[in-house]
Amino acid sequence: TTREALAILRVLSLLRKTRPIWISFTIKDDVYTNLRSDESLEGACQSIIKEAVSLSIPLEAIGVNCSTPSAISNAMPILKKAVHGTSTKILAYGNCFQTTTSEWIEESSVEDNAKEKSDRE
Repeated sequence: TTREALAILRVLSLLRKTRPIWISFTIKDDVYTNLRSDESLEGACQSIIKEAVSLSIPLEAIGVNCSTPSAISNAMPILKKAVHGTSTKILAYGNCFQTTTSEWIEESSVEDNAKEKSDRE
């Protein structure tokens, strides 16, 4: 989330860390303009870049990961617009996996719980 990324930047500022920072978000596979938290990708990038500048944090790159390659490809213009006029680079790392759904997470949890119970017996 934007909130988590901002918190990371603020902590790094307090620790006076000067190494280059990369921030990456995961976006929705079916709504590539939004983070999985339903926040706007464009707004998140703008907030992070602005905060990094105000805190003098060396934000080397900002981007997206852990999303389908097509969602990431579609998000590239948003990222390019966000970093325009800055020295911040774009990063992207797509995954070829089954799209995560609430049903998939629920099924996985049930399977894990069953395995844990079996292991204890």
